[in-house]
Amino acid sequence: MPERPLIKRHYYKIPLNEKFYIFSKRATILVYYLIRFKLRKIIPSEFKKETDVYQKYFPLHELNYVKRKLGIEKDDAMAAVKLLTYFHTLTGVIGQIIEMTPERAVRIESYCPAYNKFSKEFCSEVMSYPVFCSICRVLNPRITHTHETYLSGGDDTCKLVFELEK
Repeated sequence: MPERPLIKRHYYKIPLNEKFYIFSKRATILVYYLIRFKLRKIIPSEFKKETDVYQKYFPLHELNYVKRKLGIEKDDAMAAVKLLTYFHTLTGVIGQIIEMTPERAVRIESYCPAYNKFSKEFCSEVMSYPVFCSICRVLNPRITHTHETYLSGGDDTCKLVFELEK
């Protein structure tokens, strides 16, 4: 399958049926995992903290599916930023990739629908960190990520960096 093109390094065009599939799966499986996390004191669970839910959900249920849908074959920093761009396109985050090589990829985001609803700490620990860790772990354990600036922390942009360690 040929790789799906990025539109001006900003976003992916995602068909409605694909959006529906992802969101319906999230609405069932992710909610199931979150309920298991909340009930962990009553029913034994492998989840110790809320981020464990996302660490399990994304690799098992979304990342490989999306990687196939996009036609991504390589496991480098470019692949990581493309996956991130896809997920952020789904959720209405606006930004663009300003650097994209196999060794390093950088995305700057100027708008996030949740930036004024969450603290920088919540965004870092619960929302972005587990997703970025999952992307790196699924693609290639040598990929590292940093979230250098945060809209939710008062910065003008979010700056997201993926690097392939040598």
